[in-house]
Amino acid sequence: MGMAASQARFLSLTARKSNVEYEGQQVNQQRTALANESANLYNKLTSIDVPTPPTTSDYYETVYTFTTSELDSTSQSGSTEYTLNNIYSAPDGLYANLSYTSYQWESALTRAYSGLIDPITDAETGETSYSVNLANGSTYDAVEYHYEPSQTELTFTPSEGSVNIGGVEFTFDQYGRTISGGVDSAGQPYTYDVVDNGDGTYTMTLTIQKEEENQDNYTVNIGGTVLNLEYDPSTGTYIVPSLSGIDASEVSGRYVDESGKSNSAVSYLSPEFTGANGLQNQPILAYNIGNQTYFISAEEFQSGEFASSSFVQSVGHLQTVDYPCEYTTAATGRYQTLTVTDEYGTQHTFSLEVQTVQDEEAYNQAMLDYEYQQAAYEKEVADINAKTEELQQQDRTLELRLRQLDTEQNAIATEMESVSKVIEENIDSTFKTFA
Repeated sequence: MGMAASQARFLSLTARKSNVEYEGQQVNQQRTALANESANLYNKLTSIDVPTPPTTSDYYETVYTFTTSELDSTSQSGSTEYTLNNIYSAPDGLYANLSYTSYQWESALTRAYSGLIDPITDAETGETSYSVNLANGSTYDAVEYHYEPSQTELTFTPSEGSVNIGGVEFTFDQYGRTISGGVDSAGQPYTYDVVDNGDGTYTMTLTIQKEEENQDNYTVNIGGTVLNLEYDPSTGTYIVPSLSGIDASEVSGRYVDESGKSNSAVSYLSPEFTGANGLQNQPILAYNIGNQTYFISAEEFQSGEFASSSFVQSVGHLQTVDYPCEYTTAATGRYQTLTVTDEYGTQHTFSLEVQTVQDEEAYNQAMLDYEYQQAAYEKEVADINAKTEELQQQDRTLELRLRQLDTEQNAIATEMESVSKVIEENIDSTFKTFA
């Protein structure tokens, strides 16, 4: 190899070596950037709060109650149970906030009236109306109320976040509060609210529909599967027939007139009144004398004569009241007695009963929140791990490239050393020739 060729080769190798060194520096910088990004991911992972499941002990509260007939003179229930919600300070002293349920008769029936039921059929329309004829000769128009199914509660046991009902697969939402399945006429899935019963089962409430073509035919739609309610004339009850995934379920309803309007008092009639002698859910009549509503039972309605003796059941109304108070505590620090002053200035002292009650609803909600947070935590950890694995794979690729560059640099250095020796030999031979 001549002098010029050797010099050119040496310069070429020098340039290639510089390029390899520069590329190696770039690879190292990329690996450094990957290392910084990986460190940031690790710091993010260690900073994530791990969700903590709720403990049942956090959802217990101490409840103080007492029972008396001295405070609520309007209640028809005799004695009333009061719950002490809290004791608070006001400018004029201490006050106790109490809650209780006051029971009132919404309407009452009496034996005072008896008579006959007179059905009148319109010759043109075929519609039947009713009047009641009392023994004293008075006549009153009556309204017929018939039983109309309104809703049913279905209980089912899910498996792995879904349940199959009648061949339709329903899936839970992420919070476990609704299930969806099937497709309606608009192409949207049927969605139902569900309640966790806490024993592995769930309950959903469905609305009963009435077919316009047949006023006596009631149906329930379960994810597009339409079931006709079954009626048992021996008991007068409606049921939703059994379907794969659920058991046969009873149906609740209300009494309505021919226009679909419900008399609120009818809803409180006792089962003995609306269901005497197996005539449960049969029609009843209502008529007014003055401001009082009187009802003719199903049995009396069927017989055509009446002597009403049943009564509307009492209805509870939740009330709260604040009384000036004093109290004493036991050695444990719990309230022991409570003295309140009523609106007439009379003081009443009561011994308080203490019980510990768990707030199931709050605990179940906290557990749902925990499950959601746990799922979100696991997803975030999985995302960080996946990103870290991607960075590690990139780093391994760069490391392999760096090794290749190191091998190439060693080869260039070896060749440069060889070319350098050739150049030295050329110099020596040249100087010896012309010395």
